[in-house]
Amino acid sequence: MLTLRTVLSLAALLLLAFLTGWATVGPLAAVFVIVLSLLTSTAAYRGRSRASLRQMGGQPLDWYEAPDLYELVGALARRAGLPTPRLYLLPGGMVNAVAVATKSSSAIGVTEPLLRHMPADEVAAVVGHELSHIRHGDLPLNMVAAGLAGAATALAEIGRFGVIFAWLLGAPVGPGELLMALLITGGIPALALALRMGISREREYLADQGAAELVGSPQLMARALWRLDRLNRPSWWQRLLGYPTPVEPTGWAALFASHPPTRKRIERLQAMYPPRPDPAFFWPLW
Repeated sequence: MLTLRTVLSLAALLLLAFLTGWATVGPLAAVFVIVLSLLTSTAAYRGRSRASLRQMGGQPLDWYEAPDLYELVGALARRAGLPTPRLYLLPGGMVNAVAVATKSSSAIGVTEPLLRHMPADEVAAVVGHELSHIRHGDLPLNMVAAGLAGAATALAEIGRFGVIFAWLLGAPVGPGELLMALLITGGIPALALALRMGISREREYLADQGAAELVGSPQLMARALWRLDRLNRPSWWQRLLGYPTPVEPTGWAALFASHPPTRKRIERLQAMYPPRPDPAFFWPLW
């Protein structure tokens, strides 16, 4: 599911990478670096899927270990038109869920605190958010964005080192060219990262909307986000021990955040309709 904003951001990333390469190594070499970066990102995406959950310490959950959770996830997956994903239990004290892979082969990892501290309807909303990422194709799309941003950064670095080595070897390099190399090195990677994170934030909003549609209530998804934010804050004794309290970035720093502020996500959900859950979906689950 592509939006105009996502398409424009991807086009801007591609144009940024190509123009950077044109200015540093020439058009043919620029195309080669971009294609190579995209192929590398694709290979990394295809190889990560469930392996990434295992690298996080995730353990596969069989149906008999969590029948209620599998029933809930299966019902949501059928609503989304997806096969039921494989479930993994992730270690750690964070209240969180993670999705990997594609529509045809997917997996979702959940942490034990998520299942212990959140009501079943809010767990359904969180899982629906991850299923929406899978249904919208956000995971491969983010890999494409990462590949384009990586190509732009790599081409900027090539240009910087080219100018520096030329200057060290005694080639006629003026102060203006050195300054331009520094500006390219600092500005291009920052701009590429901002565009990539902008795509990520847009996909998070769309996944929230998709989850609200799956569970039949924007308010339920908003409540789940609110509870996630509260549960992942340090307790009073953790604050006494010096645990930092998460602070959402503001100003220029917000441009480089992968997720929108929880407050804005909740405001968008509260503006949706209808405002109540679908009892026909939830009553058999508990």
